Amino acid sequence: MASEALELALALYRAPVQRHALRGMELPQDIGVVIQLASAPQPLLHDLAGEVNETEVDIVEAARFYLQQALFQPDADAYRVLGVRKDTTQERIREHYRWLQRWLHPDRRGEDWEASLATRVNWAWGHLRNDDARRAYGVECARPLTENSGVHTFTPLPTGRWKTVSSRRLVGKWSKRIALGISFGTCLGLLY
Repeated sequence: MASEALELALALYRAPVQRHALRGMELPQDIGVVIQLASAPQPLLHDLAGEVNETEVDIVEAARFYLQQALFQPDADAYRVLGVRKDTTQERIREHYRWLQRWLHPDRRGEDWEASLATRVNWAWGHLRNDDARRAYGVECARPLTENSGVHTFTPLPTGRWKTVSSRRLVGKWSKRIALGISFGTCLGLLY
């Protein structure tokens, strides 16, 4: 039986203009299924593809698009980023973190935008990784916004302007490296 979260993901995949309706919408209880589907091919993916009469590729793309829109909103708190509720068990939080990292980790995917999402997942995990961190995060979130200046929401790193490097600087760098390499090779030759 297809999950509610998967049905939402497929509906959003077919009508992406509806993504704005996700703002403020409570996450479905079974969002873990979609997180798992986004992470990698597995038997669950094959079974659900046959059940909902969709290709495995479409299901993975739908799951990933849904998660990008539902979990990674600019004002999302740590619970939302990991796709859990405040009363979720530590085991479930850990499970969601692992699945999300399996999907987003830069060593697996290598795409910059997904690496930035992995940074947000790590940020959320840092706040929810154990009971003490969760309590401290709860205290932070309970403070008025002016007092903690937005600490409980993710603040992205500033993006600087692209720096241009002159070709003269590059040539100078490479010529030094080449000269060093030649000197090293000459020394090895003389030593031999």
